Amino acid sequence: MYVRRVMRIYSYCAEGVWRDQRDLWYIKLLKIANLSVRSFFDKNIQRLASSLTYFTLLALVPALTLMLAIARGFGLQNILKRELYVILPSQVDMLENSFGFVDRFLDSMTKGVLVGISVVFLLWTLVTLLKKIESAFNRVWNINKGRSFFRMATDYTAIMLVLPVLLLASGGASIFLSKAVQSMLDSPLGLLSPFVHFMIDLIPFGLTVLFLIGLNVLFPNTKVRLRYALLPVFVCALVFSLLQYLFVNGQLFVTKYNAIYGGFSFIPLFLIWVYFSWTICIACAVMIFSAQNFYRFNYAEEIKVASQRYRDELTLLIVSIVVSRFEKGEPALSKLGLAKEYKLPVRMVSHVVDKMVDGGLFSVICEDDDYLFQPSKNLAKLTVNEFMKEYREIGGSNFIAELEGSDLMNDVRQLLKDSKVGTEEIKLGEVIK
Repeated sequence: MYVRRVMRIYSYCAEGVWRDQRDLWYIKLLKIANLSVRSFFDKNIQRLASSLTYFTLLALVPALTLMLAIARGFGLQNILKRELYVILPSQVDMLENSFGFVDRFLDSMTKGVLVGISVVFLLWTLVTLLKKIESAFNRVWNINKGRSFFRMATDYTAIMLVLPVLLLASGGASIFLSKAVQSMLDSPLGLLSPFVHFMIDLIPFGLTVLFLIGLNVLFPNTKVRLRYALLPVFVCALVFSLLQYLFVNGQLFVTKYNAIYGGFSFIPLFLIWVYFSWTICIACAVMIFSAQNFYRFNYAEEIKVASQRYRDELTLLIVSIVVSRFEKGEPALSKLGLAKEYKLPVRMVSHVVDKMVDGGLFSVICEDDDYLFQPSKNLAKLTVNEFMKEYREIGGSNFIAELEGSDLMNDVRQLLKDSKVGTEEIKLGEVIK
């Protein structure tokens, strides 16, 4: 009895929940969790994280070079270094070694030694890393088309220039707050100093939240709604902070690595940290995608195996709803609006509406960053048979050149076209003689 109940609960959570159309928060949360877990494994997140780890290692020195070069222009390189130490307390050894490489790299550039090659390599590695990040996030969002060259040039340049400025601003804010605490200790406002200390301690967490929001809003080549990103970003920022804590306090393992790798012991630890960090970032993208698109997966498995008869019935229902609303003067609806209002699967609505638009039977209205649909001609005067005949003609046909003009194809086409010559009496075995 207990086992059967557990199996029923598991079956509902794994499959039955997608047939539940109730608009309840816990059902939505269950759908988001279900889709997040499925997407995490279906999209091979581990391989994406491994690929980004490699390109991060390749672009590490060029990225730090760019940030420190910008900071040097303002005379604020020490603030930037201190801020990086605050953000990455578990990677002190890596940062110290990397800063040494960066200083030598900048010195070689200022002395004119292979300046052109150095700049090209710097930009190439950074752009390659940014393209790989975009590709990974587009895969999570099921987007096949990346940014255009113009958008890559503008967006990537903005990212590379804005990030150092944000880190410098954060470093300046933390210094300001630290001085404010010191002044408070000797003033009547000394009671507020613990609160200010707490706010300073939250700066790394706040930067992590901003980083995850920027990563998930800027990189996917689609519109990511911020309201769906807030909770996943907060959860993943907590997980990232826990990862930092474990690495900072797990220094007992460092002595074991020192015995094996010597002065390079920071490298395997850094690679492990980067891998888990990218896994958290991509998992965050998966959760945001699930929160924003879970409704698209209602009846997804059933639609795949739906009969042609049932597809025709749903098609007629969806088109009739749009035509009826237009005739009554009711406002046009989006695909999601139609699905929610009439309890229809979004995937089926999208398929029918897109096909009607392609056939010129529906027109699109852009309103408040949303797309609404209405008839583009007087469909209300068509009979059901006339409409279904016109609907079935939408799309490509006669594209197999080898079959066109053949007697076999002409016979089959005539049988389907002419329903008044007794086709109901022709047996399937008699079609090809």
